[in-house]
Amino acid sequence: MTELSVAKFEERCEPIVAHMAQHDIGAFAPIIEGTMKQGMNKDLTDEQRGNLWDSIRSMVKNVEGLKLRHGRRSSLPAEIMVNVQSVANQVRTACVALIENCPVLLEVILPHGKTGGNYTQESFADYFADKAETNLISAYRDKDGRRWDGTLNDDGMTGMVAPVKADSNNDDSSEVSEEE
Repeated sequence: MTELSVAKFEERCEPIVAHMAQHDIGAFAPIIEGTMKQGMNKDLTDEQRGNLWDSIRSMVKNVEGLKLRHGRRSSLPAEIMVNVQSVANQVRTACVALIENCPVLLEVILPHGKTGGNYTQESFADYFADKAETNLISAYRDKDGRRWDGTLNDDGMTGMVAPVKADSNNDDSSEVSEEE
């Protein structure tokens, strides 16, 4: 049983609200919305609010594409994290299909050298989905802010720009003199 203040309850509900704004979650939507509304009632005790949160968490645990994070909350806005998770899920699904169509990849694409062994279909898909998530978060946090604005277009594409490789100042070493 969890005890939650109103502010903590609202914070935990943000990713769910953002996900529901962009995706239809079916018949659970009105129930979840009503439970969230009830949880923001200031007359409830923190224990009662915690019980409501446990109910919400149980209802959304099987909602496709919605992943509630454990531990510290991301500093990114909930809407951005919904987009990141959406792309990561697309990558995971594509990797599963790729392995189904070309299983030899599991024999020739190997995990990190110290890990040993081979990927499974699930670990292969998870690796690339996690890589996509990391790259999107990095692009959103880019100091110039021009690599990704956190949105997806109508086709689900990010429009993310790859980082620019730093120029080397030792260009003279690659030049060949005419005398050689």
